[in-house]
Amino acid sequence: MPRITEKRQILDFDSSWTAIKWDESGEFVGSMERALHQLNDGVKAADVIAVRDVRYRPKTLLLAEFKDYDHPNVPQQQQQQTALAAVSSNLMQNIVRKIIDTLSGVTFAHSSNDQRCDELASWRPALGQKSTLLIVLLCIEVPPSQSIVALAWTKELQRRLRWLGPNARVIVTNQNRPFQGDGFTYRVVSALT
Repeated sequence: MPRITEKRQILDFDSSWTAIKWDESGEFVGSMERALHQLNDGVKAADVIAVRDVRYRPKTLLLAEFKDYDHPNVPQQQQQQTALAAVSSNLMQNIVRKIIDTLSGVTFAHSSNDQRCDELASWRPALGQKSTLLIVLLCIEVPPSQSIVALAWTKELQRRLRWLGPNARVIVTNQNRPFQGDGFTYRVVSALT
């Protein structure tokens, strides 16, 4: 069963999923990123992409992004600035850009050897099916001081991503409301691994 870890944030998938760290894949790092680095803002990558293939059910595609603005190692003098960044319009713009760039890259990018890894094999065919579902999972840890603001921020982000269509779900989760369902679980470990 795949497990993707980013510091203390963890996504566990059941065996119906294939998943990779997109921002570390050869299709992104060794190819797409290098080819497009000269753009004003470069090219962005979500942390995780995954495909769920269960017989007799629609395929599910997942993009996941990890952000940890409540990390216990944030120095005290930076905590207030970090808390504000957790619900900023800059973060929202960055996330929307990562989703756009990742959808394009995962669909078309090849490694520098003109290959695509096994985890990406069913991505493109799934896009051609009307029944395919898309989950955008944003795992964003915010300080307790920002938990109320995060609700309004979440609704605005979901509104901005409405263009993804009726088969797309945008889920914002954190350790206070950990997501579990659709064959995967998000959690945060207290001790850094």
